[in-house]
Amino acid sequence: MQGAEETEIDAYYHYRQGVEILERPVTADTVESALAAFDESLAIDAEYGAAFAGRCNAYRLAYRVYNDPAYIDLAEDACIAALSLSPHLEVVYNALGGLHVSNGRDDRARSAYENVLQIFDRDVDARLGLAQIYARSQEF
Repeated sequence: MQGAEETEIDAYYHYRQGVEILERPVTADTVESALAAFDESLAIDAEYGAAFAGRCNAYRLAYRVYNDPAYIDLAEDACIAALSLSPHLEVVYNALGGLHVSNGRDDRARSAYENVLQIFDRDVDARLGLAQIYARSQEF
């Protein structure tokens, strides 16, 4: 039987595997591999909000690969779960911001990224997300 600390480490390990897989070029294989890693993390700790945020990102990318709107619904469900479990993690709001940017919901994305910067004001992903929004709306 594992102790709580070992369980947390194992869940984090699989979460990080998923994150690293999503940093590769986006293909069906990378998306499926990342989802499998996040699923393994959640099998260890069913309330690991960061893993749900990872699933949100993976499903958002799955939409790009498969062009199936069902993946957007799955991404939204994963982001909602992440937010309810871990409302103070920047990865949760970054995932939510990325989802909203990909759906053209810039106001919601801006709000999510601003939440990230309140948690950690030097977050690169949030700053890049905001830059993408500002460039798209030509706000400089």
